[in-house]
Amino acid sequence: MADVMDTVVSVTITRETRTPSQRGFGVPLIVGYHDAWSDRVRSYADQGEMLDDGFTLTDPSHEYLYNMVAAMKAQSPSPSEIRIGRCANAFTQVVHLIPRISTAGYEYSFAIDGTTYTYETTGSEGLTGVVDALVLGLSGAEDVTVTDGVTWAVVTADTPGVIHSFVAKRGLDLYDATGTSGLTADLEAIAEEDDLNASGPAYGWLLDCNSEARIDTFDAFLESRVALGVVQSADWDVKDAGETGDVATDMVGEAITRTGGIYHTQAIGVPIAAAWMAKELPKNPGQSTWAHKTLATIPADSLKSSERTAINAKRWSWYSAGGGINITFEGKTPAGEYLDLIHQTDFVTARVKEAVFGAFTNNDKIPQTDAGIETVLSQVRSVLKQCEDTGPGASFPIFAPGTIVVDALTMDDIATADRANRIMRGVRFQARFSGAFHKAVITGRVYI
Repeated sequence: MADVMDTVVSVTITRETRTPSQRGFGVPLIVGYHDAWSDRVRSYADQGEMLDDGFTLTDPSHEYLYNMVAAMKAQSPSPSEIRIGRCANAFTQVVHLIPRISTAGYEYSFAIDGTTYTYETTGSEGLTGVVDALVLGLSGAEDVTVTDGVTWAVVTADTPGVIHSFVAKRGLDLYDATGTSGLTADLEAIAEEDDLNASGPAYGWLLDCNSEARIDTFDAFLESRVALGVVQSADWDVKDAGETGDVATDMVGEAITRTGGIYHTQAIGVPIAAAWMAKELPKNPGQSTWAHKTLATIPADSLKSSERTAINAKRWSWYSAGGGINITFEGKTPAGEYLDLIHQTDFVTARVKEAVFGAFTNNDKIPQTDAGIETVLSQVRSVLKQCEDTGPGASFPIFAPGTIVVDALTMDDIATADRANRIMRGVRFQARFSGAFHKAVITGRVYI
């Protein structure tokens, strides 16, 4: 029975609450070979779930992916979701061991998968003789074949898809010569499936095997995606200022924007890129930079000042001790941009796009009037204000306060052709990044 109130007041509410799903920016994806399952992409909360889902620590092709996820979960904060993208094409790991010292009595010391090998030079064998000795001394190493490359020893994995770890004392340089092995096709297949993920595509991308050839393929692929990659290398020429044929210099020449690199002398088998990514990706854009971070479970590198300078000049990063604290530095991409600013730009772009799209879908129409233009401007302005650095407690401290400006052409200024095609052109905004300091220059005067 109708209430008396109904005869006096009629209320009809139309819900204008539809909003497009928001793109996430905190989910990493590891691109790696394994045979635990046949899907291209699966998600895990931690490494324990991997063991429940077909991965085993007795399978060496599974072990490194497990270690990568474990290193990621060891960070604080760490991602709540980690995806693994399966490569169907197995690589064959190939690492060059390059001796540099033939002085009598010098002891070479290096480890493969934790087993240490040593050799003391006689002083008469020369570097080619040292290579011969390395090949002979490694003849019993498990799951690898060692051959003589004349000026270096070539260590080739016997089992495809397996990553062996290498740790070498100074005097023995490393170079990862592993081939691409169909990586482009795998990346395309993984991305195609990941793009269909119900919670949106992953944003942070990582590689299991980081050879120069595979990095070149990986970073080129990511340039066309809204994504951020981190790679790693132990290649000796990355830290040498006089070398220009290294992977870091190549990336600078290609102006790579969406992939950053970090050098570590133990990077073959030590998942430093994964740990670094996991440390930063869960934080809101604007809240942190990639510099000055301590990575749990990752040993600090021992680098000379000249080597750190060379790495910085090639726009890669390093992880070493300073003042008794292990830190990363500096977090740039080869194009010269900072990783955190790429993250922030992608975030703002997505949120502005989502907000304006929501305005179009929640209104019957946005009229060709100045008021209609203001409807769009208000959405852009709202997103940018949410990204203003208002001080401690700001959720997304991306833009410096007071620098946000949003404007557009008036209806009188919009071209007739654009009005006919129903295109609102000329909406513009500008804002200054809040940014961050990574260094300080201090001068002082003391006197008596």
